[in-house]
Amino acid sequence: MNDKVNARVPVQLDRERYLVFGLRAMKAFEEVTGKNLLKMKQVDDMTATEVGILFWACLLHDDRELTQDQAIDLIDEHTNLAAIAGLIYEARKKAMPESEGKKDTAPLAKKPRRG
Repeated sequence: MNDKVNARVPVQLDRERYLVFGLRAMKAFEEVTGKNLLKMKQVDDMTATEVGILFWACLLHDDRELTQDQAIDLIDEHTNLAAIAGLIYEARKKAMPESEGKKDTAPLAKKPRRG
């Protein structure tokens, strides 16, 4: 796998799993929440529920049968919300490296230029 595209971020849970902040994750998040991750300013602006949903969505590449409740249980049994938020931010940064270093002001993705 090209480590520049949808890079995997390891997380030790019931077993080693990987978060992937790719199109599948963004689509799943949007379908559940109705929110477009490309328009959200920061992961820090998300609620605990949204972080849990995004965590679940970032794990779908590996286990498409994983439910949101199972993903939340993985957090509660093996880690904590703050650690997961940090890992999601890392996965986003690896998937969209052009926003690196602009944590406080960078959108999740740049708008395409017109013309």
